[in-house]
Amino acid sequence: MSIPGERVGARGEVEVEKVSSTAWANEVLKSLAIRDEVEKKDLQYFQAFDQLCERIKGLQEEAAAAAAAAAATPLSSLVTSKTSKSQQQIESGIIFKQNQQLTLENNDLITNLNSVTLKNERLEMILNEKNKSIKSLQRLNAQLKQKTESLSLEIKEKNKTIEFVNDELLTYQMQNNVLRAHYQHYRAERDSGAH
Repeated sequence: MSIPGERVGARGEVEVEKVSSTAWANEVLKSLAIRDEVEKKDLQYFQAFDQLCERIKGLQEEAAAAAAAAAATPLSSLVTSKTSKSQQQIESGIIFKQNQQLTLENNDLITNLNSVTLKNERLEMILNEKNKSIKSLQRLNAQLKQKTESLSLEIKEKNKTIEFVNDELLTYQMQNNVLRAHYQHYRAERDSGAH
């Protein structure tokens, strides 16, 4: 049975290659970069939302100040000029339109913020799943490393056994050659003695 990263050497020995573990690190870095990009996009929405809130607050303060000034002025000054009433109506209309526009922009920002939040939550779920996957791969990698180390030790032992058997075989071949030479020598003597 072949194990990934295993090779058979020229002398029949099994060699084990080291498995690279940088692939999962690249996945984590890629996921973190995506998260950072989404957060940068969210920052624009938060800043725009704060600006709109400040503008609404400023307009409300101006309207309150104008109402307070109108309440503080004597009745005779209010009656004196019709133009000031029409000016106030124009200003009130402008403020009302600006308030409506800001409300629409605020609603758009809230909608965008909600969609970005949903996307962010989905990305966090994906990131969590990838982190779980990475942890399981790390555990599997550790198990495979341990198995590889034990197989390497087993292979070393088997290689030693093979070397021992080869040495024994060589010794037996040498003894066999010596015995064959003695046998041929005795046979030659016997054949020459028989004639």
